[in-house]
Amino acid sequence: MEKEFFDAIIIGRGLAGLSAAIETPKNKNTAVFFSEKIHEKNSSSFKAQGGIACAIGKTDSIEMHFQDTIKVGAGLCNENAVKILVEKGKEKIKELIDLGFEFDSGENGIKLGLEAGHSKNRILHSNGDNTGKEVTGFYLKLAKEKNIHFFPEHKLKELIAVKGTGKAVVFENKIIHFNSLIFASGGYSSLYSKSTNKESFGEANSIALNAGIELMDLEFEQFHPTTIKDNNFLLSERLRGEGAFLVNDLNEKFMKSIPGKSLATRDVVSIEMINQIKKGRKVFLDCRKIENLKEKFPSIYSKTKELGLKIEEELIEVEPAAHYSIGGIKIDLNARTNLKNVFAAGEASCSGVHGANRLASNSLLEAIVFGSIAGVNALKEKKNEVLKKEPKINPIKSGTDFNLSFLQELMWKYTGIRRKKDRLEKALKEIKKMQSNNCTFLAEKIIDSALKREESRGCHYRVDFLETIKKPEHSIIK
Repeated sequence: MEKEFFDAIIIGRGLAGLSAAIETPKNKNTAVFFSEKIHEKNSSSFKAQGGIACAIGKTDSIEMHFQDTIKVGAGLCNENAVKILVEKGKEKIKELIDLGFEFDSGENGIKLGLEAGHSKNRILHSNGDNTGKEVTGFYLKLAKEKNIHFFPEHKLKELIAVKGTGKAVVFENKIIHFNSLIFASGGYSSLYSKSTNKESFGEANSIALNAGIELMDLEFEQFHPTTIKDNNFLLSERLRGEGAFLVNDLNEKFMKSIPGKSLATRDVVSIEMINQIKKGRKVFLDCRKIENLKEKFPSIYSKTKELGLKIEEELIEVEPAAHYSIGGIKIDLNARTNLKNVFAAGEASCSGVHGANRLASNSLLEAIVFGSIAGVNALKEKKNEVLKKEPKINPIKSGTDFNLSFLQELMWKYTGIRRKKDRLEKALKEIKKMQSNNCTFLAEKIIDSALKREESRGCHYRVDFLETIKKPEHSIIK
């Protein structure tokens, strides 16, 4: 089997991985591995329609951004992580602008949008609803100016650790040794049949756990309320910030009596929508009052037109879908896992920064901030002793040779927005009958965490435990 060595290895090609990679100094070499042919276009960060939350407005402040994040996090945020996010985030945004990145601007400077959970207009966008594409592309350009090697079509099979230290990663036909490793491999939303992501199965989480790395808060999967029914193309929350609203097929504004109305937090809107659907109602997003919709939302306008929909003229039927994985690989404030030379960042990680429910548009900011922290610290790691003997390779099988769609239906039907003990146990029982692989292994851990959290908090909603306990704890899987 072919062997290679790099100072730092990054698993993942999205914004968090690129943010880590560009920290590579001249005397170091970094390798970025990803399973697809095109490394940025399939990443969740590249597809992100929403913007980046940052307190740069004259009437805004870092403290306000901090408090909004804490409030939406429903009592489970790591406050120190949130402080890093909002403080370093503002520094990173200013750094981006100094490097020449352009956010959408008007006569009064950078335009700031409003999304659910924010007390101020603080959402920065680039090229309308193409912010993720623009920012990820900009970071890719920066990465190509560094000593960084990109390896497409490399699917991770195993992480080898010895005595609490990561040693090497295994792909189909090669072993890569390293001084440090960064997981920036995304979330696990694609384990659900209704999802805005198509390639996020969280297999790296299973690989990490099997190597002795702790996972945290897997039960917290955030569902986005407004995706096109049966297609699950995401209709950005910014549409509602610009004046769109939700109605049912009786033309009732069913969010009217809910605090925040159509701009309530995603967990609240998703639950209300599911309640409507369970009553036999259809749910629609009315965007007809948005001025200059085509110019403000070029990506959404183009996609809806492609689907034969006239979003500026007609109601669009919508439904919730799995969107963002709050749980993941447990990290500290330095982006370190419990393996001393292994790090994680972005949606693959869990620092507690999002608590039990992510504040809208904090995800791209997190990728930039904690990706950078992971890169800086990982590239400081000392020389790692290379394994003298070729290790025994025994990876869990990947998720390609089993009934994936059956697993996804189980996860959506029994482990989705409304959860209950007997339904969670039914899903777990069915999954245990399936062939064991990275996907089924992680699905079991998600359900275990959901069963153990006997309360409703943030985006974890238990119909049999509606109350929220006073002293919350994180769910740690070892």
